[in-house]
Amino acid sequence: MSIISNTEVVRMNQNFIDLRNINDDFHYMIIDSRYVLNEDFGKNAEARLAITYGPNLTREMGGMLSPPRQKGEFVYGLHNVIVTDSNKVHIVDSWLTSYPTKGENDLGGIIKRAQGLLGAMGPKECAKLLEADENKYTKDDVKERSIDNPQYCFGEP
Repeated sequence: MSIISNTEVVRMNQNFIDLRNINDDFHYMIIDSRYVLNEDFGKNAEARLAITYGPNLTREMGGMLSPPRQKGEFVYGLHNVIVTDSNKVHIVDSWLTSYPTKGENDLGGIIKRAQGLLGAMGPKECAKLLEADENKYTKDDVKERSIDNPQYCFGEP
């Protein structure tokens, strides 16, 4: 099965992780192919955005830094991730925001919606979301690479 990323057709084992057997909070993770280098996490560490799909945890969250609450059984979440060793994926910011589902009920629909959410962000917005200091990166710092066989790693790198 092929899926459409921001600028290329990728195989199912690129930029996608099935988390159903290892993480109760998320079912799937779709990782943006765009990145900026972030040496704070090691040599060649790539800061990226990722969309997760899974049970709606936003109904239980509260507080100033919580993502917007969504209705429904499932939800998409936007996260900052760091990729180390070319394919080790670590979540470093649990929830930047959340998005409602729109009736997607199969994996193809979930991936298409997640890629649409990531693709709707331009390079400048992507760069700003990847760093607390929004002036650290510019759109010119954003590079692109697919991740072959990404591996989910618990905790920060």
